[in-house]
Amino acid sequence: MNNLGVTRKQADPFASLSLYSNPSKPWKKKHTYVKMKQTSSVTVTTTAAATTRSTTALTTKSNNRASSVAVATCFPAEVANPDQMQYHHHHHRLGTFPNGPMRPMKSFNGWRDKDNKVVVVMGATGTGKSRLSIDLAARFNAEVINSDKIQVYKGLDIVTNKVSEEEKLGIRHHLLGEVPPDDDFSAAQFRRSAHCAIASILDRNRLPIIAGGSNSFVEALIDDEELSFRSNYDCCFIWVDVPLPILYPSLDRRVDRMVDAGLVDEVRQIFDPQADYTKGIRRAIGVPELDDYLRLERELVLSNVHENESLRSLKGLLDEAIEKIKVRTCELACRQLKKIRRLYRKWDVSTEHRVDASEVFRCRGRETDEVWDRTVMAPTSRIVAEFLFGNKRVPANAIGGAAAKSPVAPIGTTAVLAGAKR
Repeated sequence: MNNLGVTRKQADPFASLSLYSNPSKPWKKKHTYVKMKQTSSVTVTTTAAATTRSTTALTTKSNNRASSVAVATCFPAEVANPDQMQYHHHHHRLGTFPNGPMRPMKSFNGWRDKDNKVVVVMGATGTGKSRLSIDLAARFNAEVINSDKIQVYKGLDIVTNKVSEEEKLGIRHHLLGEVPPDDDFSAAQFRRSAHCAIASILDRNRLPIIAGGSNSFVEALIDDEELSFRSNYDCCFIWVDVPLPILYPSLDRRVDRMVDAGLVDEVRQIFDPQADYTKGIRRAIGVPELDDYLRLERELVLSNVHENESLRSLKGLLDEAIEKIKVRTCELACRQLKKIRRLYRKWDVSTEHRVDASEVFRCRGRETDEVWDRTVMAPTSRIVAEFLFGNKRVPANAIGGAAAKSPVAPIGTTAVLAGAKR
């Protein structure tokens, strides 16, 4: 059985090994894990990033726990010393959080109460999954596994709203921008790649945090019978939930920021009149919507037309495309929310522990950091700490400043995922 942890970005020892390659049944090898030695805590600095959301966290426990677990062998065991990494103040290029003073966040390595633990962060697009996963990773010695079916592809960083290297704060991310853009990456491929990443992370005494908006990928992983996910892992689910009437205006503003950051130019660079918008990265919201605009633009350029009427038509098509992007982004958020609710009913998981981040969306300026810490990070940190430590005394630095002071609903109800309804 495995352990958990937080890692920082460094020279990538896995650069020559691809999760996407899915070597034939790498998990067949068995490996028994040893308890991790207590290490000194590491001080990291982080600031606000990305957008925000409310958080519903659910703790699940599997009935069957084996003394050993099938482990992927597609990664080298060694990794550079994470304590040598440096952390810098960051600001999400498309987020609403301003630059401000850096906030210390401590990583705690001595929480290994049980092995094979995985945290899953779910939520609709734009609710702050990336920020929360990075904040939790910095606090609980973890690495992030991306579960967004579009962000797995290389390229279109603005369109797909990937976190930048600076925004990662040195936290290692798996399955983020790794797949060739014209490939089709299926849920089955994600399932195998995620198993490989989880085994590697646990083998290095770190905590896997799965975060992303593609709930079909998460469902394929959790319900995987071939690799017995439910039997091998304890899961703590965190549902970042923001009411749609509050989320929709924020998503519209995010699209505007993406356009200002160069979304149109990014799509123009990959534009192909013969392209198939049902495959690969071209399925991303923002690519098909700009097709009419880019076709007319190319036609006018080739014809060397500069008439005012033609230019007005071109501007009209661009405005229509941007509006379509906003509408389809909001539609996506609605579908994701419905899917999350369905999965929680399917898995018979309690929604008792809900942390509402709506207040963060109502804030402006520097106060958003304080509100994020108090309404999202504090209760979420407490839930994850309880999940990791169980009934043991939770170290103060595992909860952190605001979290230690914030009133949080008691963490009592757990759901047994291994025996959940199918």
